[in-house]
Amino acid sequence: MGTESNERKDAVKQLIGQAREFVQALLKEDGKSEDITFALAFVAADLGLRVTDNQVAPISVVNAGVNKAIKDSVTRQRDQENEDEESEESNTRPKLQLVPDQIH
Repeated sequence: MGTESNERKDAVKQLIGQAREFVQALLKEDGKSEDITFALAFVAADLGLRVTDNQVAPISVVNAGVNKAIKDSVTRQRDQENEDEESEESNTRPKLQLVPDQIH
């Protein structure tokens, strides 16, 4: 069961990567991010509703994807802020110079 779960996670990661590449291509062709976002959300919800005969259960899956994206975005932002703070600290911190002990 663990292998199947890992295989599914890998497949989902690959699918997400392909979708990101597609979105990047659309953006390079002057696609508007809000239009692309709407279209992807619509397709996700529409697909789920079609394969479940219009049951609303797939909407929770769409929401889970949205929540994961938000969580990942917040994590990236925090990591970047921490890196920026560390960089600023290292630039303002006086450099220590090691001087060998003088023996008399």
